[in-house]
Amino acid sequence: PLKEARSGELSFMVGSKYLKDLQQTKASFVLVPKDTQQQPAEGQVFIAVDNPSVALARFCSLVERELFPAPEPGIHPSAVIDASAKIGNNVHIGPFCVVGPNVTIGDRAALISHVFVGAHCSIGADCRLYHRVTLESYTELGRSCVLHAGVVFGR
Repeated sequence: PLKEARSGELSFMVGSKYLKDLQQTKASFVLVPKDTQQQPAEGQVFIAVDNPSVALARFCSLVERELFPAPEPGIHPSAVIDASAKIGNNVHIGPFCVVGPNVTIGDRAALISHVFVGAHCSIGADCRLYHRVTLESYTELGRSCVLHAGVVFGR
């Protein structure tokens, strides 16, 4: 938040009600709406964008891809995949994953390890399911979803 940001950090302002916080922030970089009249203090940079919330989400996505690159495509020998499953291109299925019948996994998706995918599930392109994620039968994920360790969907 603008109020808590320190030098060297990135923050954002989403509306005029935060103008006072913008004037007092110590953030080095602030994503601001294009119509913001406030000028940055010395040592600060304001980056004018159409929608600061969307710009921050896009920025975080880029940083995440750099810090946590996609694993190499391939299927680990310990994975158990039903013969009826449809696996997209460049998919990673890690150790001890279980993929049930009639599952569809989109291109570039990654099941990191110990992931259980029940029958008739659909996983969109570019999804990443981390350790111990469980998708109960008939669960559908859109594209680019990230499910962190231990998440359970369904039932």
